[in-house]
Amino acid sequence: MEVNENECRTNGYFTMPKVKRNELIEPLVKIYTQNPMYIASLVLYGEIGIGKQQLIQEVVDKLQTSTIKEIIHTDVNFNLLSKSNIYHPNKEIFKINSSPLVINILTFSGLNEIPLITNIEIGKALLDREIYGQKIPDNTFITLIVDMPTDFSFPRALSNKLSHIEIED
Repeated sequence: MEVNENECRTNGYFTMPKVKRNELIEPLVKIYTQNPMYIASLVLYGEIGIGKQQLIQEVVDKLQTSTIKEIIHTDVNFNLLSKSNIYHPNKEIFKINSSPLVINILTFSGLNEIPLITNIEIGKALLDREIYGQKIPDNTFITLIVDMPTDFSFPRALSNKLSHIEIED
């Protein structure tokens, strides 16, 4: 995977490399087979329709054929949740299994439109490994998907604990 440093975006807090979508699949498969406790949560930025969610699905599909562990992918798309579910989501949305024979991939998308209280809960998920009072087990990778252009941002303390990548076609 090549990253052209001249094409990195800087927002004042961090530098975000631009990476071609198809060059990111294999590195993510390798990352997702490691211990999630030692891997920073991932934030994928990109234009609407560039294939950010498709990228994660391709990684999940590849993982299902390359590991003996069960892969549980939960995509919480805030654009598809009703207003009441954003503030009080059904805990069944988060299908997470703590078995060491499982790799959980928890994806949050549609983040551009979420209210502040939900943004705070996602911050807790990333920092405290807990979402809406439910503990997130150690075998869970958290991936955030943000559409560009955006004014969505994380507090600096949280932003520094995340891996930020901009996806390009």
